[in-house]
Amino acid sequence: MDDGATGTVTPAATITTGFSANVPATIPSGNVANVVVNPFWYDETGGDAIHDQALLILSSPVTGVLPADIWLGNPVGMIGTLLGYGYQDTGLGTASTANGYGYNLPGATDLLAAQNMIDALDPTFGLESDFDNPAGTTSSLGSAIPLPLEGTTCFGDSGGPLFVSVNGQALLVGDLNGGASNPYGPSCYYGDVSNWSPLDNSENVSFIANNDPAADFVSPEPASAVLIGAGLLAFVAVRRGRRPA
Repeated sequence: MDDGATGTVTPAATITTGFSANVPATIPSGNVANVVVNPFWYDETGGDAIHDQALLILSSPVTGVLPADIWLGNPVGMIGTLLGYGYQDTGLGTASTANGYGYNLPGATDLLAAQNMIDALDPTFGLESDFDNPAGTTSSLGSAIPLPLEGTTCFGDSGGPLFVSVNGQALLVGDLNGGASNPYGPSCYYGDVSNWSPLDNSENVSFIANNDPAADFVSPEPASAVLIGAGLLAFVAVRRGRRPA
């Protein structure tokens, strides 16, 4: 993974994998054989977040977890499900005094999920969703009306998956590479924008397929999309430039 300063890659021997209490412990710690960084990602010139991905190549197969298929479609305008173990807050910054970001430390035992409209696709930063305020005062993208389970990402959620539902199947469309704060606070507030690297990008598809022959890709089909969320992300993403998620 990138160290955020020099662009170097952390040796696989120093990386372990595993899950917290509420996720099946099917991946033993210490089974990362190699780390492969997306060759289209460059961070020294200001941040090409749309390709900000790395694959963890495991030394032993995972059992007991159904891999998520990747959807090769444009999810803009669809309702997405976002998941993560990162910091938590209220959108108003009321818990930020605990440590500057929220009230849970990284590595929290609770996997949280929320829904958000996928508002846009930025050519540099990827898929974008903003955290709509119920008061309708801080939206910067799309509709200002929040969804019933509206939420956003925060520090510690980087690499987390973004799902949409197509024909009742939860399909992976992005991995979290960061976000931008709004003028009202440093992070995780109403109005903040989260960014995911789009997995239907041709370079990203090539990167994943070349390094994971078992990856399954689903072509778009005419269908309405609704919220559904579950699954497991088999790779992580890191980035620098704007605030990390």
